[in-house]
Amino acid sequence: MNLRTKVFLFLALGIFTCASGIALAKAPSTATASTQSSDNISVINILDNKATMTLPEEFKRMSAKQLATQYAAANPPPKEAWYIDTGKNVIALTFSFPYPGKALQDEQVPMVAEMMKTQMAQLNPVLTTKKVNGHTVSRLELAMPDGTRKGASNHMIIQISSFNNELMMSTFTVPAELKDKYLPTGLIALDSLKY
Repeated sequence: MNLRTKVFLFLALGIFTCASGIALAKAPSTATASTQSSDNISVINILDNKATMTLPEEFKRMSAKQLATQYAAANPPPKEAWYIDTGKNVIALTFSFPYPGKALQDEQVPMVAEMMKTQMAQLNPVLTTKKVNGHTVSRLELAMPDGTRKGASNHMIIQISSFNNELMMSTFTVPAELKDKYLPTGLIALDSLKY
């Protein structure tokens, strides 16, 4: 199976199925690992302390049980996820490694993003590529139907990058009606990612 087919299958079976309709099972989340705090914003250690990111303190880390429940259809499931549960909606930021052991160099990121954009053409994604803290990242920004709320949609940013020479997909998902409030938070978090 070629990389293009694998990328498509991962998106079709995993990210879209799960991120388009997150309805959290009520389970205690693990505490945030904060290294510094200012105005309710913290720099947190993520991905087994191999990276940091800036998030508002209202974001909580999903427990292993929550990850297994919420991303049961994803293969593999996200390595880590952070979320805000507003009581009515969930805003989520996930980190996935869809092809463990498959090499991806920094300079290959835009090519993978172009393939994904082509495969997702029916959703009209907007593709941008830039450097974030020394790493090439490509972002696909799009709206898609919410699998749990009839007639509702979610706004997503799928960030593609090379993390330790593997494809990492960082996905920020917010209900469309909360986009104006939370999209800047997601962009700040993605722009703050350091590893």
